Amino acid sequence: MGVTRSTEIVDDLSESGFQVIVYGREDDPEVRNLVGHSKTIALQDPEKDLMFRTRKVALLRQRTEQRDSFADFVSRFVAHNITHIYELRVINTLPQEALEDGRRRRRNGG
Repeated sequence: MGVTRSTEIVDDLSESGFQVIVYGREDDPEVRNLVGHSKTIALQDPEKDLMFRTRKVALLRQRTEQRDSFADFVSRFVAHNITHIYELRVINTLPQEALEDGRRRRRNGG
């Protein structure tokens, strides 16, 4: 999933009233593009105090970030911010081909 697809996701979520938070480094070109494109926030510290525009929050994994670190980020973010959140969506932007390749490897014992 490239920048174009990620931008579409951010647009759709924003139009649906979600505060989109991208898990990734602010200096990453894809993250900069997403943050510059909308009211998206880039964040790596899940316990940073935020001013939420809405109680609908979407967490988006920037594709160069590791899956396990994103899972930890989501867990810690929710624990820290649960009183501010009414609805939460978690989006894994890993390319679909990579997800399918991983499933095939697991089924084949690899």
